[in-house]
Amino acid sequence: MTNVYSYGESVLSKFTNLTERVESDTLIPHQIEIHPPPKGKKLCWFGCKHCYTQTDIDESERILGSRLVEIIDEVSNGSPKTGEKPEKLIISGFRTDPLNSNTIFDVLEASKRGKFVTGIHTKGLKLTDELIEGLTRDNIEGDYISFSIDAGNNLTYNKVHGVNNHQAILYDQVRKNISRLMDKVRTSNSDLKVRLTYLLTNENCDEQVVDFIKHFSDLGVHTLRFSIPILPTMGNQERNNDFPKVSVHDLKVFEERFYNLKKEDTDFVYLKFENNPHRVQPCWSRWLLPTIGYDGYLYPCCLVASKEFESLRIADVKKVGFWDAYYKKVDLDLGLANCQCDRKAAEIHDAVNYNLEKNKSQFGDDGNGRC
Repeated sequence: MTNVYSYGESVLSKFTNLTERVESDTLIPHQIEIHPPPKGKKLCWFGCKHCYTQTDIDESERILGSRLVEIIDEVSNGSPKTGEKPEKLIISGFRTDPLNSNTIFDVLEASKRGKFVTGIHTKGLKLTDELIEGLTRDNIEGDYISFSIDAGNNLTYNKVHGVNNHQAILYDQVRKNISRLMDKVRTSNSDLKVRLTYLLTNENCDEQVVDFIKHFSDLGVHTLRFSIPILPTMGNQERNNDFPKVSVHDLKVFEERFYNLKKEDTDFVYLKFENNPHRVQPCWSRWLLPTIGYDGYLYPCCLVASKEFESLRIADVKKVGFWDAYYKKVDLDLGLANCQCDRKAAEIHDAVNYNLEKNKSQFGDDGNGRC
């Protein structure tokens, strides 16, 4: 097993003079994340204990799939300032799943048409033949789909994902979907990379990890990634009592058992962070990793892309173009929103700020968490 993924180095190698480019409106995102709108009032099929927010708020506002396609087409034409375009387009969801959307296929096709490296993050409960065909066609290097599994059998899958019907065979259903996808990847000689993730908790960090590895490495998936929970603190949440944890003992057993595990065709990745990522300021995600929420607003990152963080809305892209929204001068009070970086954002922010400090550069942060 390896602890890989150096997000910070990847971004720094592609973007220079970040401060100057922000000030001159010539920066472009490293990636854009899009959350397609759910097809009904219900945001998600599941009630995962490890979901970063558990609040129940009005989520009636939605962006049309046709508008998302227009935005993707606009972005693919490049920035009006520089002509450059982002490298990646990520299709995901915050408190929802992109496959729980009637617009997922149109969004995927628009991303491919725009020649973006396309990534999808999903639970994989629903995977149509049409989507499998679209996923495995006209791929470019870097295209991937990531499935969040977090279990090695049906019973634990239901517990971890908050499924009330404990007799449901959803784990088997997801396995069948991934098997169908891998069959198509092989027969079409597709470059699509299929990744699976497993969040280690006290409910699933036992022998069933072996079953998970066998089930999916036998299918030929490209990567199995294991990680540990990060306690959410954003939005003034108190989740110490209900958020999943993994004991030191269970984690040690896992590490001893699988540290040297290797398979011929499957990569094994173990991401272990000793401390929760903190909020790193200034917020470079706003410029490098902006996200369009399913409500149609542009947000600084994926972790705040919902109404709970409406104070961090940059612009309404249901009404204005993406580039006008992206270059809009907005005072975002991160401290008031009490937002939180995820692993990727924290690593990128730390790397960028270290590089700026090393080069004696300065960025206009007033010290109060504004950017």
